[in-house]
Amino acid sequence: MSTVTLPADAFRKPVAASARTAAHITDTLHAKGFGHVNCVGPTLPRVLLVVPDTDRFAAAKAVLGALSSASDVRILAVRVLRPWSDEAFTASVPTSVEVIHVLDETRLPGRGGGLLFDEVFASVLNQALFTKDSNSPIVFPRPLRSSTQLSTSAWASILRQLSGSTVQSGARCADEVAASAT
Repeated sequence: MSTVTLPADAFRKPVAASARTAAHITDTLHAKGFGHVNCVGPTLPRVLLVVPDTDRFAAAKAVLGALSSASDVRILAVRVLRPWSDEAFTASVPTSVEVIHVLDETRLPGRGGGLLFDEVFASVLNQALFTKDSNSPIVFPRPLRSSTQLSTSAWASILRQLSGSTVQSGARCADEVAASAT
């Protein structure tokens, strides 16, 4: 077996000026005028629904616009899950929010929440712990199997239910609402 010997300064050599570093995804988003999140709904909501920025957000946004009974619900779509930014998320949550529901796709039935829920919960917990904010919102998972399609009536049911939710009440999982709306 032969041994390869590297020069002593092999790992200290500067990177050539022609080598380009890849732009961070958040830098690219901000350069295009986008942020980590996209919001729709009232400016001072009591309830916040967090969803991935997918076709589910587009459907929820359309239903929220036509639904007058969910006037205290704001929808926040997360564009970037990794790398997660606690600062960007907490800055986008109005101080009037008492309850946060996270619609998160899961692969396993019965799972309380997925990666998005974990990140939202950790952000709210970090804010409460490090700022000693006693008025932090309560975070509930709203699990949804990735195979579940939500109809317009299912979205309307979810948004109506969220509008009536309180810190004490929680809410049914999105799969149950979708099944009862059909």
